[in-house]
Amino acid sequence: MPNEKPESLELTNKELQSQDIELVWNRLSGGSEVKLAATWDNKEKTLGEMWESFRQGIDNYIEKFDVPADLEPNETVGKFAVRVLEKMREINKGKGELRSWAENPTVSMEMADGAFNCIFGGQIVARAMERAGFEAFMGLPARHGGTVIKASEDDYWFLDVSNTEILKLEPVEDSSLFPGIHMGHVAEILYGRSRTSYEYIPIVAVEQSTAATINNFGSLRDIASKKEAFARQVADFLKLSEDAPYNSAKAFFIPGMQELRHNPLWIEETKKVREKQEEIRTTYLEGVDKITLENRFENDTCEILREIEQNGAYLFHGSRERIDVLEPRQAKDNSNSAFKNSLGVFANTSALRAIASAIMPNRTKLTKGDYWGTIEDNQGNVTVKCSNSVREKIGDGFVHVLGNKNQALQEPITGSTQYRYDTQQESKLVVPVTVKDFEKKGGRFEITA
Repeated sequence: MPNEKPESLELTNKELQSQDIELVWNRLSGGSEVKLAATWDNKEKTLGEMWESFRQGIDNYIEKFDVPADLEPNETVGKFAVRVLEKMREINKGKGELRSWAENPTVSMEMADGAFNCIFGGQIVARAMERAGFEAFMGLPARHGGTVIKASEDDYWFLDVSNTEILKLEPVEDSSLFPGIHMGHVAEILYGRSRTSYEYIPIVAVEQSTAATINNFGSLRDIASKKEAFARQVADFLKLSEDAPYNSAKAFFIPGMQELRHNPLWIEETKKVREKQEEIRTTYLEGVDKITLENRFENDTCEILREIEQNGAYLFHGSRERIDVLEPRQAKDNSNSAFKNSLGVFANTSALRAIASAIMPNRTKLTKGDYWGTIEDNQGNVTVKCSNSVREKIGDGFVHVLGNKNQALQEPITGSTQYRYDTQQESKLVVPVTVKDFEKKGGRFEITA
C-alpha cells in the first residue's frame, strides 16, 4: 500500500497467535468461518484455510461488480487482462480515501462500494484470472502488491491493478541473490505508463497473500488511532486487537519475506522504488505517452487526463480558450465557494470538473435567463445543470494542466477539489476537449427550463 509505514526489520517480541486473527478474519472474509487453532502449527494449511474462506467473498465481489472472469470468443490473454484491469479501474474510480483500507470483501462491498487497495485488488484480479483458466500468483514489490499470471509457457506478467499496468517478468535464475523467495525481474512494460518504479517483484502463492492482508491490520490500527475517519470505522468494525503483532504476519507465514528484509539487494531496491516513484510523480508530463499491449490502445483525451489525474502532482483549469500563461482573475461564482469573488488562478484536482468548465460558456458572457453550474458527488461524478438557453452555447474548449500544486491553496471546505494560485501559472500541457470527452469520462447534463 502506498501509504503504509516502513516495516520493522525485526519481529515484535509478541508472537502472532491464532486468536489474534480468527475473529477478525471471520468478520472480513465474506466466506465460511475458519477455525485456525487446529491448523496453526501448519502454516501452509492455515493460509489455505483462510484463502478458501476469503475466496468465497472475492467470488461474491466478482459477481456483484461484474468483474470479467471468462474469456470471450477468440480473446487473447492480453486483451482479457486489459479488460479486467480497466473494469477494476472503473469500480475504484472516485473512491479516494476509501481505497487504502477497503482491503477485503465485507468492508469493500458493505462500507466502500467496491473500493480496494493494492493487495485486495490483486487478489480479486488473481481470482478472476483463475476462473478464466490462468495460473495466478501474487506479486509483492516494495511498498506495493498485485497479481502475477502465467500468460503462456515461460511468460509471466505482473498485473498492477492499482495503476492499470502490465509488466513482463523474467525469472531471477540466480537463487543466491534472493534465497528463499521466488523473484521476477521486470523485463518490459506491456501496458500502462512509459516508466515503472520496480526492478524486482517477489512472487508468492495466492493463498500466501492473506498474510499481507493481515500485515496491513497493523498500519490500519495505527492510522485509526490518529482518528482518520474511515480507518477508524473499519478498525471498529473488524474489532482489531490493541496489541496483536499484525505487522509480523508476512514474516511469520512466509519465511522468505523475513529473509528478504535483510537482503542488501532488496534494501537497495526499496530505496530505489521510493526515489523512482517521486521522480515519476513530479516529471510525469515529460513523457505522457502510453506503452501498448496489442492492437494499439489509442492515446485519447480521457486516457491522457486520467493518467495525469492519477499521478496526483498536477491541477486542472478549464477554459474555452487556449492560454499558455494563466493570470489571476476575479472569480465570478454565485455558489457558496470559500473562494467566491476572490482573485487568483483557479484549478481543480478533478479533470472532469475542468472539462466542464472548458466546454461551458464563460459566465461573464451569459445573458439574462442563462444559467449553469456543476454538482460533484463524493464518488467524483460531475453533473452540469444548465438552463435550456445555455444548451446551444456548449462547445469545445481546453484543459490546462498546471504544476506547482504545493504552491496552491486548497479551498477550506471538506471534500472540496478546488485550489487557488495567487500568482500567474504556466500551462504544462494544454489538452483540447469536447462535449464527447465530458460524457465519455462520466459527466452528465441536467437541462432545466
